[in-house]
Amino acid sequence: MNAKKIRAVYFHLSVTLILYGFISLNISNLQTPFGSEEGRYVDSVDSYSEGIVRNKVIDDFENSGKSSDGFLVTHPDFDKKDYSYKKEGNLTYLSQFGLQGRVDSMIAKSFQVDTPAESEHLFKVLRELNAFLLSATLALFVTAVAKEFGFWQALLVGLSFCVTNGIILFAKNLYWVAFTDFLPFCVFWLFYPKMRNRHLLVSVTAVGLMLFKSLNGYEFLTSITLSMLVPIIYYEFKDGKGFRFILLKSAYFLCLCVVGFLFALATHLVAASWHIGSFGEAVKIVWARIVERNLTYIPLPVMRYLKQNVYTLPLVNRGLGFYWIVLLMVVFYPIYKHVNRYKFTGIDLLLVCSLVSTMSWFVFGFQHIAWHYWVFYLTVNLCFLPIVTLFFADLIVSKVKIPAPIVV
Repeated sequence: MNAKKIRAVYFHLSVTLILYGFISLNISNLQTPFGSEEGRYVDSVDSYSEGIVRNKVIDDFENSGKSSDGFLVTHPDFDKKDYSYKKEGNLTYLSQFGLQGRVDSMIAKSFQVDTPAESEHLFKVLRELNAFLLSATLALFVTAVAKEFGFWQALLVGLSFCVTNGIILFAKNLYWVAFTDFLPFCVFWLFYPKMRNRHLLVSVTAVGLMLFKSLNGYEFLTSITLSMLVPIIYYEFKDGKGFRFILLKSAYFLCLCVVGFLFALATHLVAASWHIGSFGEAVKIVWARIVERNLTYIPLPVMRYLKQNVYTLPLVNRGLGFYWIVLLMVVFYPIYKHVNRYKFTGIDLLLVCSLVSTMSWFVFGFQHIAWHYWVFYLTVNLCFLPIVTLFFADLIVSKVKIPAPIVV
């Protein structure tokens, strides 16, 4: 390993540990109304969804996994103050394959966890593991920014992650396993420039990442798919490739993502049919959930989302609403264009693509966001906010012109 690679590894590890410290400590004590204030778990958001993962793990050692056949476990009588496991009346959650619950259950078995008290200790460890994996994933993007744009831009982007509500709120949740949502975006940002000419490797990576994400849940799939295209489009544009080439390559990668999704869906349906005893019934259950979540109209409370804080400063607990991001973009984007003599740059392309990526879930999954308003925090962070932060960081650094150390 040469000196450059050693520096990159050291930089990535350093960023990972710093991010993990901020995310794990949650200095500003961020929470939503549906979480720490009402739920029984020491959680930041959505205790109910985490509860169905916890219940799956407990159900496995209570019933040897026979009642759920590996799927997550819910109960019709849960309320916001108690999501504890109930021995009677449990229901199998068939809306997704539930890889996160299966993995957590395997870990519990490997450590011979077989009592509720022991499982509570395990869940705390698993939550910290989720936070660490998310930190390591985001550090990939910070490292890529350092390589492509410079140290100061990377520093500002990394610091923004430390105070981003959507990241801190969802980092530990055992259901959301947030690192799987950011993994395709971050992996391609860092590694695509090196493996772009190795077509088989790139194809397998794209399919594998989408398969892995889909097995952990179908939420945000359009945003995650398009977020993976953002670095691909950027680097091809930077190398002077034409619009037709970029369009065809994007279409190819979209097909790869669809293949990964279809593999996951097939796995899900086969497992569900094994549990139910009928493949046709499994298809009906999954299709009913698609109609319920994606094809039923529910008004989106737009103003409510605009007022949500997307950043919160530690200790002082002062937040920055999403509408401020919109206003700042309106003010500073024309300045950026004037500085660059109104040329269409790579940053312009990133802003457009990141906006399309994030907004795609507001279009395709608007019922999902309307029902579960707290997922707004995560949705806007999947691509848009990191790129907007990079835009502001690059604009500031280009004006200040401070010499940057070479770290990667």
